[in-house]
This record gives sequence, C-alpha cells and structure tokens, in this order.
Amino acid sequence: MQQKTRQTRLATGTMTLLLIAASRLLLLADLSFDHDEVWSIWQTFGSPQEIIARTPFDWSPLFYLTLGAWRLLVGIRPIALRLSSVLAFMLSVALTYHLARKLFHSERAAWLSMLAYAGLGYVVYLSVLLRAYAVVMMLLPLGLILVLRYFERPAIKRGIVLGLLMATMFYLTLSAVFAFLVLGMFSLFLYPRNIWRWWLPSMTAFISAAVEIQGKIGMVATRTAVELNLILPPLPQAFIEIYQDYLGAAFWVWAALILLATVMIIINRTIMPQSDEKLKTGAHMGTPLRRDVIFRGKSGVTHYAQKMVFLVIVMWIVLSPLLLYAVHSRTNFFGARYSWWIALGIALWIGYGLSRLPKIASTIVGIVLIALLFTPQDIASYKERSPVFEQNFAWLAEHLQPGDVVMIDPECSCGRLEQWDYYMRVYFQNDVRLISEVSNDYQRIWYVRTSGQEDDTLFADVQARRAPGAFSGTPDFFFQLYSLPPDVEGTLFENNVRFHGAEVLDDDGIETAQVLRPEGSTIRLRLWWSIDAPLAQEYSVGVQVINKRTGDLLTQSDGAPQAIHLNPFNTGELPVSMLAWQPNIFYIEERTLEIPFRLRREAFTVYLTVYDWRDGSRFAAEGVNADNLCL
Repeated sequence: MQQKTRQTRLATGTMTLLLIAASRLLLLADLSFDHDEVWSIWQTFGSPQEIIARTPFDWSPLFYLTLGAWRLLVGIRPIALRLSSVLAFMLSVALTYHLARKLFHSERAAWLSMLAYAGLGYVVYLSVLLRAYAVVMMLLPLGLILVLRYFERPAIKRGIVLGLLMATMFYLTLSAVFAFLVLGMFSLFLYPRNIWRWWLPSMTAFISAAVEIQGKIGMVATRTAVELNLILPPLPQAFIEIYQDYLGAAFWVWAALILLATVMIIINRTIMPQSDEKLKTGAHMGTPLRRDVIFRGKSGVTHYAQKMVFLVIVMWIVLSPLLLYAVHSRTNFFGARYSWWIALGIALWIGYGLSRLPKIASTIVGIVLIALLFTPQDIASYKERSPVFEQNFAWLAEHLQPGDVVMIDPECSCGRLEQWDYYMRVYFQNDVRLISEVSNDYQRIWYVRTSGQEDDTLFADVQARRAPGAFSGTPDFFFQLYSLPPDVEGTLFENNVRFHGAEVLDDDGIETAQVLRPEGSTIRLRLWWSIDAPLAQEYSVGVQVINKRTGDLLTQSDGAPQAIHLNPFNTGELPVSMLAWQPNIFYIEERTLEIPFRLRREAFTVYLTVYDWRDGSRFAAEGVNADNLCL
C-alpha cells in the first residue's frame, strides 16, 4: 500500500510539474525583452570582474554573474536565456510543495498551494522575466524549510547553511531584506524559546555579505533624497492595486478563491484536523504543549504551532504591503515586483483553505487552479513599455540583403542603444552596419523611425531619389526600406531614356547571385529607369531570355514601362505614362517572365532593349551588343 501511495504521489507530481512547465513554455515565443532584461544580458558581455564593476548601485552582482555563465552555456537567443527563469521557477514550485506539506501536514494542501503559487498572475510574469526574481523566489521556500529544520533541531551545520542562503538572497536582490522578516516571523512565533539561536545564521549571513552590505550603505541615503517626493495613492487604493497585480487577469476568480479559503479556515476551528494523514496533536496524546516545536517525531503537531502558522501567514500577506507603503520613500519598494515574496504567503493561504473542502470540491478547485495556469495574462501591463525588437528584427533578418545598412532617425522612440547592440548580436552577429548620414555608397537603407516624429532634414535626404520598399513594425517603431537603383549612373540610350539596372525578386527579397528556376515557373524582374530630358513620345522595352549555348529565344516581355512615380511627396503606386516622366527622378517597374516546360538543363542570359514601338527600331547605348541588346 505504501509503495502504491509513493507511485501515485510521483505520478501526480510529475504531471503537475509538466502542466506548470507547459504553461510557461507556451509564453516564451510571444514575449519580448524589455530594456531592463536586455540590460541584464548586455552587462554580462565581459569578464566576471567587469560584470561586477558594471552592476548598478541598487542591485547585487550574483544574478548577473549567474546569467553570464548561463549565456556562455546556451547562447544569447532570447528563448534560451528565458529558460533560466523558467527552470528556477520549477524548483520554486517543487519547494513550495515541500514547504506546504511540512507546515500543514496535508498532501492535498501541498498540491493546491503549489498550483495556486504557479497560477498567480504576477508570479506567472516573474517566472518568465529575465531578472533575479525567479531565482530568489526559488530560495524563499527553501529558506523557510531551512528555518523550520534549524529551529526544530538546532545544529551548527544547519545554522551556517541557513546563513549562507540568506547571504545568497541578498547578493541576488536587495529586496530580499524584507523576505528575511518572514523568516524571522516564523521563528519568533513558532519557536519563541529558541529565537536566540539566530545568532549563528545571522552572523554567517552578515560576514558572507559584508562586502556587499558596505557597498550599499550609502544607497539608502541616496534613495531617501530621491524618492521622498514620490507620491503613492491613498493607502486603500494602493493596497487594492498591489493585490490586483498579484492576482493578475483573473482577479475576481482569485478573490473568490481567497474568500472561500478564508471561510473554510474559519469553519475548521481545529485548523489541522487529526484525520489528515492521521497525525495527532501533542495535546490529544496527553503530552504537554510545546511552544518551541512545530513538528518533532512522534510528538506530532502542537495546537499552538498550528495557530501560529496561520497568524504568521496573515501577517505576511496583510501587514507586509503596509510596511512597504510606510518605507516607500526610503526604498521605492512598494510594488508587486519588489514585494515578490508576498505571493508565496497568498498561495499557502489559498492552498490550505481550499484543502479543507470536501474531497470532491477540492478536486474541482484543483481543476480550476490548473485552468488558471493557462489563463492569458496581460504581461505587457507589468512590463515597462519598450519597442518590440524581436518581431521586427526577426522580420528584418529575413529581408536583409548583403550590403544593406540601418539608419535610426534621431527623433525615433526606438529603445536604448544597448537593446540595439544586443539584438544586432542575436540576429546579425553584428554584421549589419548602423549609419547616421545618407550616402550614395549605400544602395539600400533600412530607415527606422517613429511615424510623425521624423527629423525632417534627414528623412527628406533618405527619401530623395530612393524607392520606398518593404516595411514592418508599428507606428512608433517603423522599419522601411529605401533603395537606390543597382546602377545610380545608369546606361543612357540615345532617346534620352536611362536604364539603371535590374533586380531579380524572390518573394520580398532580392537574389544577388545566379538564379536557378525550374521549368514552368516564373522570374520576377524589377527594372529601374529615369530620363535626361522630357520625352516627345512613348517607347517600348523588350526583355528577352536567350539560351546562352544556342542563342535561341526562350521567353520575352514587351511593352511600355508601367512605372511607379518615385516623387517622395507622392509615393503611391500609380502607373504613369512615359510622357509624364520628369528628369532626375527614378521610376521602377516589375515584369514577370514565364518559363516554359520541356527544357533541358541550360544556362540563359537576360537582355533588355529600348525600341520605337512604331517601327521596331532599337536605340543604341554604351555597352550594348551588335543587336542593341543590353545585358
């Protein structure tokens, strides 16, 4: 029977962890880094000494060192880097299960606490955020487990391990000092006679973190001077808003679950029924109540300790926001991000309260909690607004041609330079050049701007004589291609028509090498034109594909150019007659050549000629062959 129970527990745990992992992995493809996340990565490009030196004054260096090691292991792609947070969080939920089981001695409460923790809206966000929070969230339940173990059975080794863990949390984020209050509350209320034993972990933590503590002493004074002018909403409003952040998109569902859990805890006045796992309290067995023990061997769980657990959790989730509100002017820590440690208390309260429901009812709420794992969260509302680099750069990587350059409009709200540096490394290995001045040396310029906020002079230079092409992005972060023709000087025919070259189109890109096509397919050509003087009549253009070996004509396209006027103030795709063409303005047209079937493997050459449609006479130009065909 015991073996069967273990197998059932293992199967349940495995399935639960897989569901939680799936709920996170499904988010990764659609997430973009904000500038804080990019900064975290960008400052790891260096030696450990450089990473430490670059650490912001209000952060600790351990996370950046850890992230740097992870980056060296998996690379710099966004999804691979985010996996570090997901994996850390998976350990966090597993430790939450063990913590809840130790506190409540209820298998059902442990599973429900685990699911509740994984489903809270802000926890979903932090578990995929590339910052230190996912890692320190893993250490908090572990720290509580170590507190219970150390104060139940004090030992030097356990005290040192607890102190080192606290130092590690401090080296990850300064907001961990508030989480230490939770550790202290558990020891104070559950083990009041042993509270003096904090000397060992406290001394260990202080000595281990002494260097970092010394470096951060001046930060409190600096933040006090800066943050005193910050005005928070009135306390009731601020309290509601921070809980809305904790609970996320399904706020009212979570609120109902919290209310139901609270009702069930109140109804079950014994707090911890003896029937759960058949544990008996010390009072029931006739032994004296021990106020310094929550669980020890056969003595069981004391009634006093049971009450203290829930008193501490209430203080944890209710009084903690009040404390952060009171010290906000000196810390700037009032907010869901910096109070990440409160979410675990909410989950434990929900998990235990719902476990007091009848078995069928607790199973139903368990299914609800699983559904909440996959509830879409408005993660963008938690993040600081930042341009969507990943989608735009992925698109740009598909359309970029060798020799292309990128120009950022100086008035563009286009993110920070470290974001550009990081994503250029990810998508282009820094092979794409950023320019600040327009030059004819660059045939194709990808111009990045915020629509309606362009630098007028620079934007006019980019548009002058350049063809607008493919584009992507949003109005505030807009990419568009502006191209010169392949041959800016061009080939002048004797009728004043100048040919500036051709490009072979492949979907939205341009083929730059020899072109391979199967029989029965097509070739799309983009032809560039201008005129040196107004034309007295229209002319025709013939494009011919000729067998390189035999000289036979394979296919051709004839007709007057149906060109697009490239006046920068009128870029609409309106075909205009050659009689309306103006000198010194580029015109482009596209032609499609059909390749017939029943061909052998052959090499073909494409020629072009300009001729008078009335008599078929071809005009000469420099570089044409004896038949007035231009290669």
